[in-house]
Amino acid sequence: MDLIFTNCAYSHFIWSQVASTFEVDINVSMGIANIIIQAMWISFSPQISTRWKSTVITTILSIWHARNHILFEDLFILVHSTLAYIWAANNTDIGGMHNSQRDVVLLNGLYLTGRPSCAPRISSVHWNPPSAGWLNVNMDESSLGQLGFSSCGGVFRNSRGFVLGCFASKLGMGFSFEVELVGVVMAISIAFVCGWHRFWIESDSTYVVGLLKSRSKLVPWNHRNRWLHVLHMVHSIQIYVSHIYRERNQVVDSLAFVTLEDNQWWSYAPDFIKSLVFRDFYGLDYYHFR
Repeated sequence: MDLIFTNCAYSHFIWSQVASTFEVDINVSMGIANIIIQAMWISFSPQISTRWKSTVITTILSIWHARNHILFEDLFILVHSTLAYIWAANNTDIGGMHNSQRDVVLLNGLYLTGRPSCAPRISSVHWNPPSAGWLNVNMDESSLGQLGFSSCGGVFRNSRGFVLGCFASKLGMGFSFEVELVGVVMAISIAFVCGWHRFWIESDSTYVVGLLKSRSKLVPWNHRNRWLHVLHMVHSIQIYVSHIYRERNQVVDSLAFVTLEDNQWWSYAPDFIKSLVFRDFYGLDYYHFR
């Protein structure tokens, strides 16, 4: 089978025409499996990527069809007929283009009308200190996919932006929403033990923010006892909770990502987050794209 893909002038010509139309290089000397791997690794905008993938599959099928005619029927299909079929069969046109000259040229070559991507809305965000007498705790989680190895972290700061403590915990396998839940349980428990009874929780998890605002008891059963205990603590302290964008949570994002031990506590800002703490301290902006 690979012979027709790798050592045939017919195949080489078809692939060279397809590749040149999309302005890519395809090495067809190592067989069909390698061709498919190369093709899938090439990056395009969504609009071109869909057409590219369907063209690759159609090209493979067209060459296979030509091979059968050559081997079993002693017929030969003209390359121009094959190319005409490839382009006619690929009428998939979904997704948006990248707003670039390269995409415009490629789409014109494919006789497609480009659909420009919407310009992103960019907003500047920065960390805001809490009011005098209050503490701020930022929380975040780090997980590999929806279910993967995970960790969480939090940092406590006063109204002057000074770090009073931070924690990080490696949690093993877990879903993102569970990790966020464990993080807020740890943060409230630590604050309660330390006697910090007026604090503002910021999280980029709408799930956690919604739970705390509603004081909901609808959590996974394996976390319910600890959560009910936290809700009991909340009745005796002053707590405010709000949602923040992930870009504004860089300090804790780094804290959650690097933890190597099951539970860690620092009464200061460790070296690997100091630069980000100073950035927040001086009110420097991050940027959120949506």
